[in-house]
Amino acid sequence: MLIDVHTHLNNVRFSRDLSAVAERLKESEVFAVVDSSTNLEESKISLELSHRYPFIFSSLGFHPFYAADFDFSLIETYRGFIKSSPKVIAIGEIGLDVKAAVPLARQMDVFKSFLQLAKEFNLTAVIHNRGFKDTILDVISEIGPQRVVFHCFSQDKEFLEKVTAKGYFVSFAGNITFKNAILIKEAAMAAPLDKLLVETDAPFLAPQIIRGKRNEPVYVKEVIKEIASLKKTERDYLEKVLEDNFRKAFAYEG
Repeated sequence: MLIDVHTHLNNVRFSRDLSAVAERLKESEVFAVVDSSTNLEESKISLELSHRYPFIFSSLGFHPFYAADFDFSLIETYRGFIKSSPKVIAIGEIGLDVKAAVPLARQMDVFKSFLQLAKEFNLTAVIHNRGFKDTILDVISEIGPQRVVFHCFSQDKEFLEKVTAKGYFVSFAGNITFKNAILIKEAAMAAPLDKLLVETDAPFLAPQIIRGKRNEPVYVKEVIKEIASLKKTERDYLEKVLEDNFRKAFAYEG
């Protein structure tokens, strides 16, 4: 079975043909999709999708790019979302981004607020990280959510070793299939099997086979294929490991 632990079916690029995308998922080997949101409106759509489709689960977050739009009163709104639906299994994506046109202090306020929310409800924190290493690890350690997933891992193996040493999970996306993704491939080879997850980040980061086109959760199979090759392991075995890791990373018992 295939599991995409991070996608954005709530994104506007899926608005016209979401039903067809969902049908392709039902006809494929995809067992579960974790739909991640980046702002309030996407969170609302994600909840609706999770109620409509049994294989879709919600991760409710606030991306650092949108940190300027954040108001602390929104935390109560998110609390209501969580209490209203058992399909919410994570908080994210949340984090820090050196390219965000928002001061770091503001990004940090939003990040910490949502980490605390994840801790409050014992939900997995799904982390977006670009340009930060020890800083982001220090903040996560300070607040202490029980489970953490670094999504779309795109940094070096040294940072990966720090992340996994803390018991956090790392998730790889379609960019691992790019020919020039040397650092990402090295990191994947170094990743402990019991801390490994896969995702598409769809509609973004389409794998090499469809690069330049809209990505979809069904293409998580390309990420699995690449990692199986890098780790010189059987794909069937890797899929079983990934399913077990999904259950642990998101405390899923279904």
